[in-house]
Amino acid sequence: MEFVQPDDQNKDDRTVMRVALPEAVPPGGSITLDIAFQSKLPRVVARSGHKDDFYMVGQWFPKIGVWEDGEWNCHQYHASSEFYADFGEFEVAITVPEGYVVGATGRRIGERKNGDGTVTYTHAQEDVHDFAWTKSPDFVEIRKPFTLENPPVRTEMILLVHRDHLNLKDRYEESLRNGLMLNQVPVI
Repeated sequence: MEFVQPDDQNKDDRTVMRVALPEAVPPGGSITLDIAFQSKLPRVVARSGHKDDFYMVGQWFPKIGVWEDGEWNCHQYHASSEFYADFGEFEVAITVPEGYVVGATGRRIGERKNGDGTVTYTHAQEDVHDFAWTKSPDFVEIRKPFTLENPPVRTEMILLVHRDHLNLKDRYEESLRNGLMLNQVPVI
């Protein structure tokens, strides 16, 4: 394993690493990677972090570069950039103190009280670019139906609103609905 700096050759940047395989993966072949990692969250910034008992966690795990047009598309972590990666399938277990409300990418497929004052929620989703999650004991969960005609969509919106901001819940719901409707196909 070696750290590389494809964007600026800054030898102090350790946000991209390259791992040499013992042999080439043939066309149409596959490999399985088992990656153990630790992530230390910063104080809340634009896309990830924590403050006291509030956590907003995105871009928190190692992403595999994309082999595209005969080269790797893989860039360093910069404050004003996003990440390019293939879509994937995720199943993530998140353990939190009891009483915390958790929101995460995908469907909740499991909930287990651990007997030690914590609960583990498991979420799963296919065909997404990232897996993000949040937690706070101060969230109020609000569930609302959402429907589109074209394309046909019948789902449920889940809003997590801090209890101090409940007076804004209608505004948040409207913003969410408007954002989801931006992708609606016009009917001709």
